[in-house]
Amino acid sequence: MNDNILTQLKTIVERVVRPVTASRRRKRQIREELLAHLTTVFESELATVGNETTALERTQTRFGDSGQLTAEFQKAIPKWDRLRSGFEKLSWEPGDSTARLALKQAVMLLAMSFTLVAAIPLGEFVKGRRDDLVVALQIGLDFGLGMGAFLLPFLVVFLVAPTHLGRQLFGPSSEWSWKFVSACGLASFVELPATAFFVYWAVTGDFTGSLAHLRFGCLFAPAGPFMFFAVGRQLYKEFSYEREWASLEIDD
Repeated sequence: MNDNILTQLKTIVERVVRPVTASRRRKRQIREELLAHLTTVFESELATVGNETTALERTQTRFGDSGQLTAEFQKAIPKWDRLRSGFEKLSWEPGDSTARLALKQAVMLLAMSFTLVAAIPLGEFVKGRRDDLVVALQIGLDFGLGMGAFLLPFLVVFLVAPTHLGRQLFGPSSEWSWKFVSACGLASFVELPATAFFVYWAVTGDFTGSLAHLRFGCLFAPAGPFMFFAVGRQLYKEFSYEREWASLEIDD
């Protein structure tokens, strides 16, 4: 089967799957199942008629109406999976520019930090300890900012993965930039221990205990570059997959 035929089969599948409101994982599962089915039907038709164009037409006819299939798949999607798809759109979409992606990830990062900030003061307020609200707010703020700093490398990975640099670093035939690798490794040796130190110090005010956490963080610092590239390679694969399917023209 040549690439042109495979692209047309994918287009038939995408006409059904793209309008469905579901998580990326669920859509990927549906795509793989439908594409495997279509491939089997096409090969069977090709063996019968011996002509790719005719085999493709007969395959599409046997496949059925895409709108009806979309409706059937949509009915089978659980509500929680639809909610998950909404959350995924807030984090990133295949057509996002780097600037839009940066904005989305910054908002998500701030939202996570805000959740950490709000949790402690709210708990104190519910307990009726209004006098401790300011202290709790300060602790929550420091902890939230510390965790936000800890998540910054993952924000960088999100921004790098879909770009040309991402293809160089995470692609199957990539030649990793030693300068970038060295910078990530050096940053991880500083960022992980520093986050452990400042978060513990901000929450407890115990400088001696914070030094112990600094030493503890140093033990995990070498894992930073490996975490970066493990997450980055997976994100690169996911971005590439979603953008490939999103690029298909599904309009008749």
